[in-house]
Amino acid sequence: MKKAKVIVLVAGIVIFLSIVEWWYFAYITDKIVNQGTTPPSLITLIGSSVAIWVGVLSYLLKKDD
Repeated sequence: MKKAKVIVLVAGIVIFLSIVEWWYFAYITDKIVNQGTTPPSLITLIGSSVAIWVGVLSYLLKKDD
C-alpha cells in the first residue's frame, strides 16, 4: 500500500505542476490576444488542486488503517 501512496503523491505533484503551467500559458496567451484581461486566479487553481489531493491522500491513509 505504501507504493500506491507514493504513486498518488507523485501523480498529484505532476497534476499540480501541469495546472500551474497551464495557468501561465493561458495568462501569456491572454496578454497577447486580449491585451491584458484577467485569467483564472492562480490562487483558486492552487487551492482547488491542493484541496483535491489532500482529500485523496487522507482517504488513502484512512483506508490503509
